[in-house]
Amino acid sequence: MFDFSSIDLVSLLVIGGLVGLFIVVAATVLQSIEKQQQEKQQLDNTFYSNDLNTNQLLDDSELKEVVDFIDTKITDNFPILGVKMIHAGWKIPAGLWAAFVLLGACVLTIITFIVLMSKISLPLTIFVSIAVFILSFVFNLLFLEYKIGERVTVFDEQFGVALDVMAAALKGGSTFMNGLKFVSESMDPPIGQEFGKISSELALGVDIPTALERFRERVASKNVFLFVIAVKVANQTGAALAPTFVTLARVITERFRLQGLINISISENIVGILVLGIAPWLIIPLFAMSCRDIYQEFLATIWGQLITCGLFIYYCIGIYLMYKTVKSIDA
Repeated sequence: MFDFSSIDLVSLLVIGGLVGLFIVVAATVLQSIEKQQQEKQQLDNTFYSNDLNTNQLLDDSELKEVVDFIDTKITDNFPILGVKMIHAGWKIPAGLWAAFVLLGACVLTIITFIVLMSKISLPLTIFVSIAVFILSFVFNLLFLEYKIGERVTVFDEQFGVALDVMAAALKGGSTFMNGLKFVSESMDPPIGQEFGKISSELALGVDIPTALERFRERVASKNVFLFVIAVKVANQTGAALAPTFVTLARVITERFRLQGLINISISENIVGILVLGIAPWLIIPLFAMSCRDIYQEFLATIWGQLITCGLFIYYCIGIYLMYKTVKSIDA
């Protein structure tokens, strides 16, 4: 029978941390998938279900061939991670990036295991090595999310200007496609790059709803949703696009300004979360040092070890829930 008393506190914290991290990652992935499905369902329930393909130049089979050809150039089919790479604007294949991350994680894990093997017990060495392996993946995923957020910020900053440019071009007698092409040639990435992709797809015969839907999937900006809806409505009703783009440019510019205020509020609350998260690591050691015998006697029992591990998992989940509550301000 396994002897629970042989497990020290650090081992329990590592185990609890791994369990808590797994729960947090699983909840984040499920929430992201659910959010994408809700957004797509919202589009389907509004205008995308209607017949907007009146200007479609290709039949369904030809359209699929064109879209598949474009996908070989600009999309990545790697599960979940491929979409993230597209949102970040990285051209490296997601599978290759994952392989490099895996190789780096393995190297760090091996180094950690070799360094700690002669200094601490074998079970704790294994636990810490596993933690290093998982945390290296988490760090790289967080860096990828950071790059996505950075690209979206630049895109939103350019989006209002791009719509004003398109509105001016349309007022001057230019077509929607020529307006897209002008923006793609005159503005820097990412807005120029993304508008260039839309222009190329339309030039190859892809209909406007399909091109816009693919544009929404490539860019993680919430403002793209407004743009897609506006163009689809105008395409269905025959409304002039120039006034629509002028109004939308003002809305997006104001949203970008408000987003800055929201980011400040989020940052302030995250600082509060960090203060609350660090507090137990400062208070508990002081109590443990002042009542060392009581703590040692408590941790020597099976129930003491299980309670400590459970509290640490609860701590990880609590920090995650506070973080998601703060981020919900940006919903």
